[in-house]
Amino acid sequence: MNRRQFAKFRNALVSTDPLTFAEYLRGRFTDDKNKANFAELARFVCGESKTLPLNLDVDERDAPFIDLMVSISMEESSRTKPAPRSIVEIGPDLDFLADICFARDFSPLQLAAFAMHSRRNPTKRVAIVISVRDEGIYVLEWLAYHRILGAEQVFMYTNDNCDGSDQLLQELASKGLITLIRNSCVEGANFQRKAYQHAILLLNELRDFRWVFFLDCDEFLNFHPNFEGALPAFVCKMEREMQNNLPGAAIFPWSWRLTDRPFQRDDISLLGHYQHACLHRLFKPLVNLQSTLSMCEIHVPTFEGNGFLVDGEMRRIGRNAVWEGVKMPYSGPRIEHFWSKSFIEFLIKKKRGEKLDCCGLQRDLSQFFTWSEVPSAANYAPVSSEWVSKVEEEMQEILSSPAIAEAYSVAVESYRNYVARTSTDPLIRQTYDDLLSTSTPSLGDMLLTSTTTAS
Repeated sequence: MNRRQFAKFRNALVSTDPLTFAEYLRGRFTDDKNKANFAELARFVCGESKTLPLNLDVDERDAPFIDLMVSISMEESSRTKPAPRSIVEIGPDLDFLADICFARDFSPLQLAAFAMHSRRNPTKRVAIVISVRDEGIYVLEWLAYHRILGAEQVFMYTNDNCDGSDQLLQELASKGLITLIRNSCVEGANFQRKAYQHAILLLNELRDFRWVFFLDCDEFLNFHPNFEGALPAFVCKMEREMQNNLPGAAIFPWSWRLTDRPFQRDDISLLGHYQHACLHRLFKPLVNLQSTLSMCEIHVPTFEGNGFLVDGEMRRIGRNAVWEGVKMPYSGPRIEHFWSKSFIEFLIKKKRGEKLDCCGLQRDLSQFFTWSEVPSAANYAPVSSEWVSKVEEEMQEILSSPAIAEAYSVAVESYRNYVARTSTDPLIRQTYDDLLSTSTPSLGDMLLTSTTTAS
């Protein structure tokens, strides 16, 4: 779409006039099979009718969007919200969501549903969307940390777990600690992009929130020196200082946690284990959901209209410069990215990546050794011991549930059994020894700076 076409798309989304919405549909979808129903459809979308056209021609890709429209209409009519779901199932029939990335990708019925979805007024401030696979040993620490940080809700997508963590995730959902979305796909599908697009396009509960952070389980948002409640506090500050022109997203750079490249490790915690970090040019976004069309690029949202980006210091970043990272100097919030950990844990990460081989994310073994820097006094940046203690306390509170504690022990035992099997494999050990002796750690041009400040 050119700029003029996109402006028409945006105007149609925000318009509450059925004539305007119908005119846009007729002008854009000139040969659509449902063209005769556009006027009545527009009346439904704009709230002037409570009934969808009865003779709509609905294919399998439009069906979930029809369900969404009906759900929104019923909720608006009754003026009562349905109880939030604790577990949601999405199957391979929704794999196509990964391909709805731009305005041009919508069908008329999908566009109608997205218009109704995006017009809803959020009543809550900030949630987190995360996709996990075989990360049972990290989930509780990550969850405890971000609960203290102030995330009001966590929407956790998962698929193909082999580490015994399915029961743990189910127990967390049953206690209301997360909303669990089980995401099954056909082989070769893009699991993460499908998850993110499902969240934006079809996850009704997410529209209760204005701001959404998209993170991974090895990423911990760091608002040094503040901690408790820092996430909603940041959002409040941004809304207060930029109230007349809110950004489409704020991006925070990775603080790339360094290791001494061990073969294995016994301590499965992350926060207190790594004492050194370098500021990385890549980032993750806190998005304004009402301005966001897609998260197909994973790190940066696609906006409707004139959405723009700021960094953690609320300085505007040009769209063309976003992949260069935040502006320097930078002292704002960052994301502690515990990427490498041990070699055995990297093998688990590599297996996850192989599920995404269609997207070019399969990891080479050498990356474990080269994507690092030598720990030194210059990059010494430990996470606050006070923070670590608070997170440990919150974890113990979560583990006070016997069902969660038992499920967590299963995931930990599964991990330790994998370590035991892998550590005795002579080929894996020899590969590790050879690469360790021949590889030089260097993040090179991936860094914004060679040093970072302590938390």
